[in-house]
Amino acid sequence: MKRKYLLACLLLCTMLTGCILSTIAEEISITPMDPDTLFSVRDTDFSWQDRAVTEIQLQNESVTITEKGVYLLSGSMENGQIIVDVPKDDKVQLVLADVSVHCDTHAALYVKQADKVFITLAPDTENSLSCGETFVQTDEHNVDAALFSRDDITLNGEGCLSIRSPGGHGVVSKDELTVTGGSYIIHAAAHGFSAQDNICISGGAFHVTAGKDGFHAEHDEDSSLGFVFLSGGAFDVTAQQDGISASGAMEITGGTYTLLCGDGSENGETHQTGMMNGPRGGRGPFGGRPDGQGSFSPWDNNGQAAEDNAASVSKKGLKAGSTMLLSGGTYSIDSADDALHSNQSMLLTSGTFTIRTGDDGVHAEDTLQINGGHMLIEKSYEGLEALHIRLNGGDITLIADDDGLNAAGGTDESGYGNMDAFGGWGGRGQGGMHAGNGSIIISDGILSITASGDGIDANGSFRMDGGYVTVCGPTRGDTATLDYDTTAEINGGTFIGTGAMGMAQTFSGGTQGKLAVQVGNAKAGSTITLTHENGREILSYCVPMDYNLVILSSPDIIQGESYTIQIGTASGTFAAQ
Repeated sequence: MKRKYLLACLLLCTMLTGCILSTIAEEISITPMDPDTLFSVRDTDFSWQDRAVTEIQLQNESVTITEKGVYLLSGSMENGQIIVDVPKDDKVQLVLADVSVHCDTHAALYVKQADKVFITLAPDTENSLSCGETFVQTDEHNVDAALFSRDDITLNGEGCLSIRSPGGHGVVSKDELTVTGGSYIIHAAAHGFSAQDNICISGGAFHVTAGKDGFHAEHDEDSSLGFVFLSGGAFDVTAQQDGISASGAMEITGGTYTLLCGDGSENGETHQTGMMNGPRGGRGPFGGRPDGQGSFSPWDNNGQAAEDNAASVSKKGLKAGSTMLLSGGTYSIDSADDALHSNQSMLLTSGTFTIRTGDDGVHAEDTLQINGGHMLIEKSYEGLEALHIRLNGGDITLIADDDGLNAAGGTDESGYGNMDAFGGWGGRGQGGMHAGNGSIIISDGILSITASGDGIDANGSFRMDGGYVTVCGPTRGDTATLDYDTTAEINGGTFIGTGAMGMAQTFSGGTQGKLAVQVGNAKAGSTITLTHENGREILSYCVPMDYNLVILSSPDIIQGESYTIQIGTASGTFAAQ
């Protein structure tokens, strides 16, 4: 040992006491939606020229369409309506060719009844629909949008549609809402696009400014409905609430998404952080989180995350009331609340994500599974949070004000135990007084964590079977590179962890060799180099934050063999455990 940096070898391989088992999440599989059942041939057919067409030149009187067919509309109305009211089994196609309609007290385009209405934007045309700040109801239906439909509607074409709704929603369908093409500029006091059964989009360009959600699908009675399916398009959404929200499932397979929600991450709610003798009581000598769950979030007695209460509205990027499946797309999300949120489980198989959030980067109430993709979480309160977290691939870099990964199951308390190598308090990682049922499993992928709280916080168990993980935490005494309730095993992959000494744990077991070393007060920017006793370099890592502790494991570290750790000019030789 040379000088002051590497002070002692810490044999931190703790033994699990008692019979405490934590739940390990199985691999999840979310069945993809079938686009062939969501989009009809006519949804994607922008043509009308080969059909019998009725031409309508708009003037200052409202127009009511009462028969099925194809209608080519042009011209303007300063205070009037286009109304579709045909038999329930009939279909209508409206071709908008430089149409401008404003209605002071009702929807500018009102589909009162039809089987389905196709609204086609003619190529190279500019169309607009607008309404006033108040709605005067003309029948038993509550009309509250510039474009309002009681039945299925499809928007398509190659032109542009601008909608202004200073007193309500932009587009509403009380049934299905489908978009396959066109360019849309929406300014709405409430939701930009809203549907009851579903929103399905395969193409188009969307610039949406909304006082509530940018896109909102919700069904109050049938949990299989209220879903969102997006396979393409360019989305630029500024929403005071959620960017894209579904009361049911959400699936995205492609497209580009730029979402600014709730005025962005800088406007997230203030989170309570833990300090010595502070309000986080119950987690060792420095206390615990205020909810005892591993994150400062409103959990109810059933372990389900409470939705926004009356004093706080949801301001998330993507939000699903049930499952979320993301298998493509490019995302730039800046949200006051969670960037990606599922009330059940979430599966990410591919996609490119750049995230800034005032709360969680990615949150699932049950299981979060990431199989691939590229994710950069530039700002978050917690990076990834779920009851169970499974990382099977992908390239993830995250920065968190609190925990990097948080499996928020059960409680986050461990009490006081026997004297150990830390000099007096012990107990963490040995079951303690309580144990959660969360789990974290890393099988593959690249994960880089910079956290001001715990790097990896498993309120339950942690297991690493592969991948390349770096965890960098602060030197604050109430944080840890690893924090778990029951077991932490490493059987494969490379793990490089640095952080605080005061609440430290290391792996409790596993088949792979590991080293845990106290290094005094090592400075940010210093490089850790690990070499085998035969002189072969095993790994090298430049640490971006000050640290007191180093935890290392890799397939090249063999239990019982000796290794030298060097930091600057200081070095020490230790036997791997």
